[in-house]
Amino acid sequence: MFRAFAIVLGAALLYLIRDVLAIILFSVIIASAITPPANYLQKKGLPRTLAVFGIYFLAFLVLGTVLYFIIA
Repeated sequence: MFRAFAIVLGAALLYLIRDVLAIILFSVIIASAITPPANYLQKKGLPRTLAVFGIYFLAFLVLGTVLYFIIA
């Protein structure tokens, strides 16, 4: 009986924090995608902060260009 109650309580808790879990999952995916290029640029001598900023800038530039051509 306790096990069933714990499962229901756990499922209810996961349901309540599903938005937070989605944000955390999305953040992990983005961080995993950015780490290899950031490491490469850092090995080439670029500071990590500048490398990550450049990667984000390039990603937003590509996304904006694609949206521009799709919408316009």
